[in-house]
Amino acid sequence: MKPRRASWLAARREIRERLRSRAFRISTLVQVLAVIAVAVIASLTGGDGTTEVKVGTIDQVGRQVVRVADETATRADVKIESEPVSSPAEARGRIGDEDLDFAVGEGTLLAADGAPEAAEAILSQASSAVALRHGMERAGISPADSAELLASSDVPVETVAGKSDDSGNGIAFITTLLLYLALIFCGYAVAGGVVEEKATRVVELIINAIKPRQLLAGKVVGIGLMGLGQLVLIVGAGLGTSLLIGSIDLPSATFQTALLALLYFGLGFALYGCAFAVAGSIVSRQEDSSTTTAPVMMVLVAAYIVSISATNDPESTLATVCTLLPPTAPLIVPARAAAGYLPPEQLIASVLLMLACCGLLIWVAGRVYERTVLRMGAPVKLRELIRIFRTG
Repeated sequence: MKPRRASWLAARREIRERLRSRAFRISTLVQVLAVIAVAVIASLTGGDGTTEVKVGTIDQVGRQVVRVADETATRADVKIESEPVSSPAEARGRIGDEDLDFAVGEGTLLAADGAPEAAEAILSQASSAVALRHGMERAGISPADSAELLASSDVPVETVAGKSDDSGNGIAFITTLLLYLALIFCGYAVAGGVVEEKATRVVELIINAIKPRQLLAGKVVGIGLMGLGQLVLIVGAGLGTSLLIGSIDLPSATFQTALLALLYFGLGFALYGCAFAVAGSIVSRQEDSSTTTAPVMMVLVAAYIVSISATNDPESTLATVCTLLPPTAPLIVPARAAAGYLPPEQLIASVLLMLACCGLLIWVAGRVYERTVLRMGAPVKLRELIRIFRTG
């Protein structure tokens, strides 16, 4: 039998076993319902509330625009806080730094990327009204001709892109958390499956049909595909519900973040899944597996903690280093992409390093797995494991 077919048969067996598992089906259903419930509750309890915006007034005309806009803003639950700015250039800079949401002046209306549409419409109408009033005063135009003047006095809105998007930061945090939980659940599934097969002697029958490395590859691929499907189902349920009830507006980078999350889940699971498989292969009882999986979990937990710190400051040196380190890359790269701070050259370098590290660990894991998967009794000691690896 060809190695690929043998590995696929092992993967298909894992998928079939997971789908037949009542615990897997129930846990997936519970998580999907929980995500939907959170989205619905957030929509019902969040409310629209009052929208607060900061507006920079460039000149006297800008201050008049704010006064006119205040009358409409109060009725529309929009609160306008104004402060003077010296020039349009300063206004653009402060909007880009997220100090202001809008800036108004004579013939000028600047808006931050993603600024509230209701406030933008109010300021645009107020700017048009002020422009009309001044035009009529200067030209002595009659009220009968005011309609024509009004049609030509709309002030165009110029969108100024800011440095980051708060919704992108929220997506970054959620992405990191979901990937972390998915790696934990799938990793323990690999380790638990290996130990269960050893304890029930099933592995002895399987090894007669396929090689240990092919079994390892199939187990990692099968459980990884099930974990990926579960992750997509949960995220899809949450996002679909939120979009359906209109409780969220997805940032522009959501699609790219989703693709990177899928890519790095695969790379991260290849990395951690093999480590969990080795941890399970060196023991023959479930109660001993917690000891051997602890080092892998420590690395994963440390990677998550560091990644959260790096996500809070995605431009920092720590974030760059975490992007290049394979243990932390699966958790930080999609998060930095969502926050808008992932240079292409760092992404390419991260993927290459992840592929190299995964290839090395898969080779090491296969070598150890095939020499320990049939060992029964006491757990394999570290010194003995090193000796087996060197002499095998």
